[in-house]
Amino acid sequence: MLLIPEPIISFSDGEPLGWKVVEKLKSVLPEDDRCVVISDPLEIVLDRLMQGQTVDPDVRYVVNRMAALREAEGAEEPNVLFDLRKSFGAFAARKRHAEAEFEAKITDLKKAIALDAQGEVDNTIAELASQSGLSMNLLLRLRKRIADGTGKLPTTVGEWLTWTIDWLKADDDARDSLLGGVSRSLMASCGRKRDAELTAEELALVLPGLVAWISGKPLCEVERALGGDPDSDDDAEKMCPRARELVGTVVPRGLSFIIGLVSHVVGEVDPFGHQEELDRQVIECLGPAVRKGYDTPAKVFLSSNTPAALSRVQLHALALRQMT
Repeated sequence: MLLIPEPIISFSDGEPLGWKVVEKLKSVLPEDDRCVVISDPLEIVLDRLMQGQTVDPDVRYVVNRMAALREAEGAEEPNVLFDLRKSFGAFAARKRHAEAEFEAKITDLKKAIALDAQGEVDNTIAELASQSGLSMNLLLRLRKRIADGTGKLPTTVGEWLTWTIDWLKADDDARDSLLGGVSRSLMASCGRKRDAELTAEELALVLPGLVAWISGKPLCEVERALGGDPDSDDDAEKMCPRARELVGTVVPRGLSFIIGLVSHVVGEVDPFGHQEELDRQVIECLGPAVRKGYDTPAKVFLSSNTPAALSRVQLHALALRQMT
Protein backbone atom coordinates (compact mmCIF):
# COMPACT_ATOMS: atom_id res chain seq x y z
CA MET A 1 0.00 0.00 0.00
CA LEU A 2 1.22 3.53 -0.85
CA LEU A 3 0.16 6.44 1.33
CA ILE A 4 0.37 9.64 -0.73
CA PRO A 5 -0.39 12.93 1.09
CA GLU A 6 -1.63 14.52 -2.14
CA PRO A 7 -4.97 14.97 -3.87
CA ILE A 8 -6.32 11.74 -5.36
CA ILE A 9 -5.45 11.22 -9.02
CA SER A 10 -7.70 9.25 -11.31
CA PHE A 11 -7.68 7.67 -14.74
CA SER A 12 -10.17 5.78 -16.92
CA ASP A 13 -9.89 2.17 -17.97
CA GLY A 14 -8.98 1.78 -21.65
CA GLU A 15 -7.73 5.36 -22.02
CA PRO A 16 -4.09 6.53 -21.99
CA LEU A 17 -2.80 8.12 -18.81
CA GLY A 18 -2.66 11.89 -18.79
CA TRP A 19 0.74 13.55 -18.48
CA LYS A 20 -0.08 14.81 -14.97
CA VAL A 21 -0.82 11.26 -13.82
CA VAL A 22 2.40 10.00 -15.39
CA GLU A 23 4.51 12.70 -13.78
CA LYS A 24 2.88 12.10 -10.40
CA LEU A 25 3.55 8.35 -10.59
CA LYS A 26 7.16 8.98 -11.60
CA SER A 27 7.65 11.19 -8.55
CA VAL A 28 6.27 8.50 -6.25
CA LEU A 29 7.63 5.27 -7.74
CA PRO A 30 11.42 4.94 -8.18
CA GLU A 31 12.84 3.60 -11.43
CA ASP A 32 13.89 0.38 -9.71
CA ASP A 33 10.50 -0.21 -8.07
CA ARG A 34 11.04 -4.00 -8.35
CA CYS A 35 7.62 -4.52 -9.95
CA VAL A 36 7.40 -7.95 -11.58
CA VAL A 37 4.91 -9.60 -13.85
CA ILE A 38 2.98 -12.27 -11.91
CA SER A 39 2.79 -15.61 -13.68
CA ASP A 40 1.83 -19.16 -12.79
CA PRO A 41 5.01 -21.30 -12.67
CA LEU A 42 2.99 -24.38 -13.59
CA GLU A 43 1.75 -22.68 -16.76
CA ILE A 44 5.38 -22.16 -17.78
CA VAL A 45 5.84 -25.93 -17.54
CA LEU A 46 2.65 -26.49 -19.56
CA ASP A 47 3.93 -24.11 -22.25
CA ARG A 48 7.22 -26.01 -22.51
CA LEU A 49 5.38 -29.32 -22.73
CA MET A 50 3.11 -27.99 -25.48
CA GLN A 51 6.23 -26.85 -27.37
CA GLY A 52 7.56 -30.40 -27.28
CA GLN A 53 10.22 -29.85 -24.60
CA THR A 54 9.53 -33.25 -23.03
CA VAL A 55 13.06 -33.68 -21.65
CA ASP A 56 13.11 -30.31 -19.90
CA PRO A 57 14.00 -30.96 -16.21
CA ASP A 58 11.04 -28.96 -14.86
CA VAL A 59 8.65 -30.71 -17.25
CA ARG A 60 9.95 -34.14 -16.26
CA TYR A 61 9.68 -33.31 -12.56
CA VAL A 62 6.02 -32.22 -12.83
CA VAL A 63 5.03 -35.15 -15.06
CA ASN A 64 6.79 -37.68 -12.83
CA ARG A 65 5.17 -36.37 -9.67
CA MET A 66 1.69 -36.24 -11.17
CA ALA A 67 2.05 -39.72 -12.66
CA ALA A 68 3.04 -40.98 -9.22
CA LEU A 69 0.04 -39.25 -7.64
CA ARG A 70 -2.24 -40.91 -10.17
CA GLU A 71 -0.93 -44.34 -9.23
CA ALA A 72 -1.06 -43.63 -5.50
CA GLU A 73 -4.65 -42.37 -5.72
CA GLY A 74 -5.68 -45.24 -7.99
CA ALA A 75 -7.55 -42.82 -10.25
CA GLU A 76 -7.56 -42.28 -13.99
CA GLU A 77 -6.02 -38.87 -13.41
CA PRO A 78 -4.68 -37.19 -10.24
CA ASN A 79 -6.93 -34.79 -8.37
CA VAL A 80 -4.37 -32.05 -8.92
CA LEU A 81 -5.39 -31.92 -12.60
CA PHE A 82 -8.84 -30.72 -11.52
CA ASP A 83 -7.14 -28.07 -9.38
CA LEU A 84 -5.31 -26.77 -12.45
CA ARG A 85 -8.60 -25.40 -13.70
CA LYS A 86 -8.76 -23.31 -10.52
CA SER A 87 -5.16 -22.10 -10.76
CA PHE A 88 -3.90 -18.61 -11.43
CA GLY A 89 -2.85 -19.78 -14.89
CA ALA A 90 -6.45 -20.81 -15.65
CA PHE A 91 -7.72 -17.47 -14.33
CA ALA A 92 -5.25 -15.58 -16.54
CA ALA A 93 -6.30 -17.69 -19.52
CA ARG A 94 -9.96 -16.78 -18.93
CA LYS A 95 -9.06 -13.10 -18.69
CA ARG A 96 -7.41 -13.21 -22.12
CA HIS A 97 -10.16 -15.47 -23.53
CA ALA A 98 -7.75 -18.38 -24.05
CA GLU A 99 -9.61 -21.13 -22.19
CA ALA A 100 -9.39 -23.54 -25.13
CA GLU A 101 -5.62 -23.10 -25.35
CA PHE A 102 -5.23 -23.74 -21.61
CA GLU A 103 -7.42 -26.85 -21.82
CA ALA A 104 -5.22 -28.12 -24.66
CA LYS A 105 -2.19 -27.75 -22.41
CA ILE A 106 -3.89 -29.85 -19.72
CA THR A 107 -4.68 -32.49 -22.36
CA ASP A 108 -0.98 -32.64 -23.32
CA LEU A 109 -0.09 -33.03 -19.65
CA LYS A 110 -2.58 -35.91 -19.32
CA LYS A 111 -0.96 -37.68 -22.28
CA ALA A 112 2.53 -37.24 -20.81
CA ILE A 113 1.34 -38.61 -17.46
CA ALA A 114 -0.21 -41.66 -19.13
CA LEU A 115 3.04 -42.39 -20.98
CA ASP A 116 5.10 -42.07 -17.81
CA ALA A 117 3.28 -44.81 -15.89
CA GLN A 118 2.44 -47.73 -18.13
CA GLY A 119 1.49 -50.98 -16.43
CA GLU A 120 1.05 -51.85 -12.78
CA VAL A 121 2.98 -49.83 -10.21
CA ASP A 122 2.78 -50.51 -6.50
CA ASN A 123 2.27 -47.80 -3.91
CA THR A 124 5.87 -48.00 -2.69
CA ILE A 125 7.29 -47.00 -6.06
CA ALA A 126 4.52 -44.45 -6.63
CA GLU A 127 5.24 -42.83 -3.26
CA LEU A 128 8.99 -42.73 -3.92
CA ALA A 129 8.42 -41.22 -7.35
CA SER A 130 6.12 -38.59 -5.86
CA GLN A 131 8.66 -37.69 -3.18
CA SER A 132 11.66 -37.55 -5.52
CA GLY A 133 10.09 -36.36 -8.76
CA LEU A 134 11.78 -39.25 -10.58
CA SER A 135 10.17 -41.34 -13.29
CA MET A 136 8.40 -44.46 -12.04
CA ASN A 137 9.82 -46.37 -14.99
CA LEU A 138 13.33 -45.41 -13.86
CA LEU A 139 12.61 -46.59 -10.33
CA LEU A 140 11.07 -49.83 -11.58
CA ARG A 141 14.17 -50.56 -13.67
CA LEU A 142 16.40 -49.88 -10.67
CA ARG A 143 14.35 -52.17 -8.45
CA LYS A 144 14.43 -54.94 -11.06
CA ARG A 145 18.20 -54.62 -11.40
CA ILE A 146 18.59 -55.00 -7.63
CA ALA A 147 16.08 -57.84 -7.37
CA ASP A 148 17.69 -59.73 -10.27
CA GLY A 149 21.08 -59.43 -8.57
CA THR A 150 19.91 -60.83 -5.23
CA GLY A 151 22.46 -63.36 -4.02
CA LYS A 152 25.31 -61.61 -5.84
CA LEU A 153 24.82 -58.02 -4.71
CA PRO A 154 27.83 -55.94 -3.53
CA THR A 155 28.73 -56.14 0.14
CA THR A 156 31.01 -53.11 0.68
CA VAL A 157 30.66 -49.37 0.16
CA GLY A 158 33.30 -49.45 -2.58
CA GLU A 159 31.56 -52.30 -4.40
CA TRP A 160 28.22 -50.51 -4.22
CA LEU A 161 29.85 -47.38 -5.61
CA THR A 162 31.13 -49.37 -8.59
CA TRP A 163 27.71 -51.06 -8.96
CA THR A 164 26.00 -47.65 -9.05
CA ILE A 165 28.38 -46.29 -11.68
CA ASP A 166 27.87 -49.44 -13.78
CA TRP A 167 24.10 -48.95 -13.55
CA LEU A 168 24.37 -45.33 -14.68
CA LYS A 169 26.66 -46.36 -17.53
CA ALA A 170 24.13 -48.94 -18.73
CA ASP A 171 20.93 -46.89 -18.26
CA ASP A 172 21.02 -43.77 -20.45
CA ASP A 173 17.74 -42.40 -19.07
CA ALA A 174 18.87 -42.80 -15.45
CA ARG A 175 22.21 -41.16 -16.23
CA ASP A 176 20.58 -38.14 -17.89
CA SER A 177 17.87 -37.78 -15.25
CA LEU A 178 20.07 -38.16 -12.19
CA LEU A 179 23.29 -36.49 -13.32
CA GLY A 180 21.90 -33.77 -15.59
CA GLY A 181 22.23 -31.12 -12.90
CA VAL A 182 25.94 -31.82 -12.31
CA SER A 183 26.96 -32.92 -15.80
CA ARG A 184 29.12 -29.83 -16.44
CA SER A 185 31.11 -30.41 -13.26
CA LEU A 186 31.37 -34.13 -13.93
CA MET A 187 32.74 -33.46 -17.41
CA ALA A 188 35.28 -31.02 -15.96
CA SER A 189 36.31 -33.53 -13.29
CA CYS A 190 37.57 -35.91 -15.97
CA GLY A 191 39.17 -33.27 -18.17
CA ARG A 192 36.43 -32.99 -20.80
CA LYS A 193 34.69 -29.88 -22.13
CA ARG A 194 31.96 -28.80 -19.74
CA ASP A 195 29.24 -28.47 -22.37
CA ALA A 196 29.94 -31.82 -24.04
CA GLU A 197 27.42 -34.65 -23.78
CA LEU A 198 27.78 -36.86 -20.73
CA THR A 199 28.27 -40.50 -21.74
CA ALA A 200 29.18 -43.80 -20.09
CA GLU A 201 32.82 -43.14 -20.96
CA GLU A 202 33.08 -40.18 -18.60
CA LEU A 203 31.62 -42.21 -15.76
CA ALA A 204 34.31 -44.83 -16.29
CA LEU A 205 36.94 -42.08 -16.12
CA VAL A 206 35.57 -40.60 -12.91
CA LEU A 207 35.25 -43.89 -10.99
CA PRO A 208 38.94 -44.11 -9.93
CA GLY A 209 38.66 -40.63 -8.42
CA LEU A 210 35.56 -41.65 -6.48
CA VAL A 211 37.31 -44.76 -5.17
CA ALA A 212 40.27 -42.62 -4.08
CA TRP A 213 37.86 -40.23 -2.35
CA ILE A 214 36.17 -42.85 -0.17
CA SER A 215 39.52 -44.60 0.46
CA GLY A 216 40.86 -41.57 2.32
CA LYS A 217 43.36 -40.39 -0.28
CA PRO A 218 44.36 -36.71 -0.15
CA LEU A 219 43.03 -34.36 -2.81
CA CYS A 220 46.23 -34.53 -4.86
CA GLU A 221 45.85 -38.32 -5.14
CA VAL A 222 42.21 -37.93 -6.15
CA GLU A 223 43.42 -35.50 -8.84
CA ARG A 224 45.93 -38.03 -10.16
CA ALA A 225 43.27 -40.73 -10.22
CA LEU A 226 41.19 -38.43 -12.41
CA GLY A 227 44.04 -37.92 -14.85
CA GLY A 228 45.17 -34.53 -13.52
CA ASP A 229 48.71 -33.44 -12.66
CA PRO A 230 49.03 -31.67 -9.29
CA ASP A 231 52.83 -31.58 -9.75
CA SER A 232 52.54 -29.50 -12.91
CA ASP A 233 54.26 -26.15 -13.28
CA ASP A 234 50.89 -24.68 -14.19
CA ASP A 235 49.39 -22.91 -11.16
CA ALA A 236 45.85 -23.90 -12.14
CA GLU A 237 46.81 -27.59 -12.32
CA LYS A 238 48.45 -27.39 -8.89
CA MET A 239 45.07 -26.42 -7.42
CA CYS A 240 43.67 -29.89 -8.28
CA PRO A 241 40.75 -28.54 -10.34
CA ARG A 242 39.39 -31.95 -11.34
CA ALA A 243 39.30 -33.25 -7.77
CA ARG A 244 37.66 -30.06 -6.52
CA GLU A 245 34.90 -30.33 -9.14
CA LEU A 246 34.35 -33.95 -8.14
CA VAL A 247 34.25 -33.62 -4.35
CA GLY A 248 32.86 -30.08 -4.26
CA THR A 249 29.97 -30.51 -6.69
CA VAL A 250 29.51 -33.96 -8.23
CA VAL A 251 29.59 -35.91 -4.95
CA PRO A 252 27.47 -33.68 -2.68
CA ARG A 253 24.99 -32.45 -5.32
CA GLY A 254 24.64 -35.60 -7.40
CA LEU A 255 26.23 -38.87 -6.45
CA SER A 256 25.34 -38.90 -2.75
CA PHE A 257 21.65 -38.55 -3.67
CA ILE A 258 21.92 -41.29 -6.31
CA ILE A 259 23.58 -43.83 -4.06
CA GLY A 260 21.16 -42.86 -1.28
CA LEU A 261 18.36 -43.70 -3.72
CA VAL A 262 20.00 -47.07 -4.40
CA SER A 263 20.18 -47.66 -0.64
CA HIS A 264 16.48 -46.86 -0.26
CA VAL A 265 15.40 -49.21 -3.05
CA VAL A 266 17.61 -52.02 -1.70
CA GLY A 267 15.83 -51.61 1.62
CA GLU A 268 12.46 -51.90 -0.15
CA VAL A 269 13.53 -55.02 -2.06
CA ASP A 270 14.81 -56.51 1.23
CA PRO A 271 17.28 -59.09 -0.17
CA PHE A 272 19.01 -59.67 3.17
CA GLY A 273 17.36 -63.02 3.85
CA HIS A 274 18.66 -64.37 0.54
CA GLN A 275 22.27 -63.16 0.91
CA GLU A 276 23.77 -63.67 4.36
CA GLU A 277 26.91 -61.57 3.80
CA LEU A 278 24.82 -58.55 2.82
CA ASP A 279 25.04 -56.18 5.80
CA ARG A 280 22.03 -53.94 6.40
CA GLN A 281 24.28 -51.40 8.14
CA VAL A 282 26.41 -51.01 5.00
CA ILE A 283 23.29 -50.34 2.93
CA GLU A 284 21.97 -47.76 5.38
CA CYS A 285 25.32 -45.92 5.42
CA LEU A 286 25.87 -45.73 1.65
CA GLY A 287 24.71 -42.13 1.24
CA PRO A 288 26.62 -40.60 4.19
CA ALA A 289 29.71 -42.71 3.44
CA VAL A 290 30.05 -41.50 -0.15
CA ARG A 291 29.17 -37.91 0.72
CA LYS A 292 31.73 -37.69 3.54
CA GLY A 293 34.39 -39.83 1.85
CA TYR A 294 34.47 -43.05 3.90
CA ASP A 295 34.43 -46.69 2.87
CA THR A 296 32.98 -48.39 5.97
CA PRO A 297 30.08 -47.72 8.37
CA ALA A 298 32.58 -47.75 11.24
CA LYS A 299 34.36 -44.71 9.78
CA VAL A 300 31.07 -42.90 9.28
CA PHE A 301 30.20 -43.48 12.95
CA LEU A 302 33.71 -42.53 14.03
CA SER A 303 33.46 -39.24 12.17
CA SER A 304 30.28 -38.41 14.08
CA ASN A 305 31.54 -39.50 17.49
CA THR A 306 35.11 -38.12 17.43
CA PRO A 307 35.29 -34.98 19.61
CA ALA A 308 38.29 -33.52 17.80
CA ALA A 309 37.68 -31.97 14.39
CA LEU A 310 39.59 -34.22 12.01
CA SER A 311 39.88 -34.04 8.25
CA ARG A 312 38.72 -36.96 6.12
CA VAL A 313 42.31 -38.12 5.61
CA GLN A 314 43.10 -37.86 9.32
CA LEU A 315 40.01 -39.84 10.27
CA HIS A 316 40.93 -42.65 7.88
CA ALA A 317 44.36 -42.77 9.54
CA LEU A 318 42.79 -42.78 13.02
CA ALA A 319 40.49 -45.66 12.05
CA LEU A 320 43.48 -47.62 10.76
CA ARG A 321 45.39 -47.07 14.02
CA GLN A 322 42.41 -48.26 16.05
CA MET A 323 42.21 -51.45 14.00
CA THR A 324 45.89 -52.35 14.54
